[in-house]
Order: sequence, then structure tokens, then C-alpha cells
Amino acid sequence: MKNILSIQSHVTYGHVGNAAAVFPLQYSGFEVWPLNTVQFSGHTQYDGWKGDVFSGEHLRNVLEGVFRHTSKSSCDAILSGYLGSKDTGNIVYEIVADIKKENPDALFCCDTVMGDVEAGFYISEEVPPLYKNKIIEVADIITPNQFESEYLSDQKIKTLEDAKEVSRLLHAKGPKLVYLTSLKIEETPSGHLTVLLFDGENHFIIHNPIIEMGEVYGTGDLFAALTLANILNGFPANKALERTISSMYQLIQATAEKKRLELDLIGSRIFFEPERILFEAIQL
Repeated sequence: MKNILSIQSHVTYGHVGNAAAVFPLQYSGFEVWPLNTVQFSGHTQYDGWKGDVFSGEHLRNVLEGVFRHTSKSSCDAILSGYLGSKDTGNIVYEIVADIKKENPDALFCCDTVMGDVEAGFYISEEVPPLYKNKIIEVADIITPNQFESEYLSDQKIKTLEDAKEVSRLLHAKGPKLVYLTSLKIEETPSGHLTVLLFDGENHFIIHNPIIEMGEVYGTGDLFAALTLANILNGFPANKALERTISSMYQLIQATAEKKRLELDLIGSRIFFEPERILFEAIQL
């Protein structure tokens, strides 16, 4: 059984951050070590949310304790999401380097959580430069959305050729697999979103229909978790994308049908291992 260190936010109510990632990873057959960067009552779009951001000292202490119980070489992958502070970002960078020293085959999947087209940045202003100039250089897999991709590359994405160029620029910074998510480009069909994958040699694309529903958070966290799970389970990057998008489409559809405001992770858990692949990743 493979072990994953998941460094993300955590909420008591709902499914974002580790509360969106840990269970799908466990369901997919992995041992998960959650390191929570924050503990909030729910995501911050809820009125009256409460909670705290954990200090760097707290996070370092927890990691020190973990690796008294087990070796760093036993960690097969690291998943990172919402960081909360520059100190947390530095901790991610440090622990990835330490683990890779003892296990060079360990994969680091970095979900560069910074913002989106509608909201702009919604994290500390100290964190984006850390992603851009440091963290993605040691990542094996990155999953930025359109807003984040444009920031990381200093390039606007309006067309498919723009997206392909951005994917190449980001790949050149270090990541082996670049998944550009939630793209709305000229080639995106009406009522769809586009995901573009670049594996260092080939580009693959999927246009998936948008499911009309209220605002539901945690989809990016889930995408990164399922992508990492599929890669660790031995699927090629393009097949991992097909499985991830198929899982997410069916789960979001089930969430919408139940009129939930949070992802229906528990009730729709069967979709984490999709029986049907609904979308083909087309090689460009």
C-alpha cells in the first residue's frame, strides 16, 4: 500500500482541502497522512465561519513526530493544496526536498491554489510568488486553473495555441505533467470547460459539459487528488485525465441532483472508481 502526505486546509463541515481529498484517496487504496494547514468550521464563503491558521512551528512539529514513527523513504507521494501563508509554503518545499532525498521516486502533486478568474487572488500576497519562483520547480504534477496558469506563466490564455504555449512554459520550469484546468478559450464549446494536459511530448484535451448548479467548492481539490490517485495506480497521464474527469462529472451530477451545497463525496463514492469512461482525451 502506498503512502501519501497531503498538506492542505481542513474544514469540519463540508468538503474542501483535505476534507475533499483524503477520503477519495483512501477509497482509491492509499494510506493518507493529512497535515492540516488550517482548521476552519467550513469554507470561507460561509457567513460566520470560524477557525485558525496553524503556525509554521506547529506544522514542523507534527511532521517531526510523523517521521519518528516512519521513515521519509516510506512516503510515496506528496499532495499540496491551500497553503495559507509563506511559512507553510516553505515547509512544503522543505519536506518535498527531504522526502525526495530518501525516496527519489516520490511524486509531488501541487495544486497551485491561488484564485480564479471571477475572484482574483484569495490568498496571502506572499504565497503566489513562492509558487511561481520556487514550489512548482520541485513539482512532478501541477493542476493550475486558467487564472493560476496565466499568473505562473506571465501569459494570457485566450486560444488553444495560447494554452499549449503556457503548458510548455510551465513544463520547462520543472513539472513532468501539466494539467491546465477550467479553461474557457475560443475553442471551448458553449456550455463546456476545457482541460489541457501536456506530458512533455504530447498535448491532450477534453471538453466537458458544465453542470448547472449552485456554487460548490472543493472541485479543484478533488481533481488534484483523483489525478494523483490515478497516476499512482499506474494509469498513463492521458488515461488518468479521462478517469478523473469521468469521476468528477458523475459525482458533480449526483451532487446537483440531490441539490447539495457540498460535494456528495460519501453518497457518490462509487464514482471514484468509474465503471464508465465518459470522456476521451484527444491527442492534439
